[in-house]
Amino acid sequence: MTRDPRRATLSLGVDLGGSRARVGLVDLGTGSVLARAEFPTGRDCEPDPTLARAGAEGRRLLEARGLAPGDLAGAGLGAPGPLSSRTGVIAHTPNLPRWREVPAAELLSEALGRPARLQNDANCAALGEWRFGAGRGAEILVLLTLGTGVGGGIVIGGSLLEGPDGTAGHVGHMAVSPDGPPCPCGSRGCLEATAGAAGIAALYASAGGAAGTSPAEIAVIHGRARAGDSAAAGALRSAGRALGVAVASLANLLNPDAVVLTGGISDAESFLFPEIREALRTRAFPAPAARVRLLRGTLGEDSGRVGAAVWGAEAEGRDTATRRRGDAARVGRPARAVRRVPLR
Repeated sequence: MTRDPRRATLSLGVDLGGSRARVGLVDLGTGSVLARAEFPTGRDCEPDPTLARAGAEGRRLLEARGLAPGDLAGAGLGAPGPLSSRTGVIAHTPNLPRWREVPAAELLSEALGRPARLQNDANCAALGEWRFGAGRGAEILVLLTLGTGVGGGIVIGGSLLEGPDGTAGHVGHMAVSPDGPPCPCGSRGCLEATAGAAGIAALYASAGGAAGTSPAEIAVIHGRARAGDSAAAGALRSAGRALGVAVASLANLLNPDAVVLTGGISDAESFLFPEIREALRTRAFPAPAARVRLLRGTLGEDSGRVGAAVWGAEAEGRDTATRRRGDAARVGRPARAVRRVPLR
């Protein structure tokens, strides 16, 4: 059976977060999410039923359009790490403590009925914003996701920086205060411990405020800050200063032309960005500080699922090309060119 070539421009993306999972059917030509679904996760969620539901939601989106899993150009899962995109295994993740040594790509593939590829969730968001969003075409892009935790993704010259163990880009676990508050990862003073949802809630509580630790509760703190609550404003500005230390260090290290902030907490831009810009002015070398553009993501909550869809299709194209080269080598003839989904 021949696949309709028009359908080969569609890919499925799943964005697994600490509070919600988002599923989307993505047009790889435009980055548009043609159909979407989401459901809650949380610290107590288990891997098997969560990925089974993600696969079921994906199949439902396809069936509603008269499509089957085989019509897709690819499928990708973005998840918090550390993880290995090569093996498809999530080693562990601080914000989903029951997820340890989970063969996530395999489980989603079984639930969906076609191969799926795993990638770090912030890397997926970086791919999405680089390909279709605020950082489109940047030579060096650094993305920070601000939500339950703080994630990071780095795109250099059109390629993700993964590192030999697949753990590059964990910006949220850069130490910004060596003796700072404890982090869910087990260390202290990480960026996430101050600029993630729980960190901001703790800062607010220390100044006499009261709020929960979910990204939705941080929106409440943001609303209070805008209404003149000095404790709420102070908590957000403290998070901004921690982000500024990290961004200034990244500017000196990588010389990026774009730093993109996404996630619900980035809605507090008016409190965060002035602190980040001040840190760039005082802590970074003049040349990288002058070059870097500090940007809000434009894809919103879709950045992760769009990037996961891009990753899934690109990885499948690369794997197909590798297999065909191997087949050609075995029969002693040159390999044919194989279409890949470009990241540009």
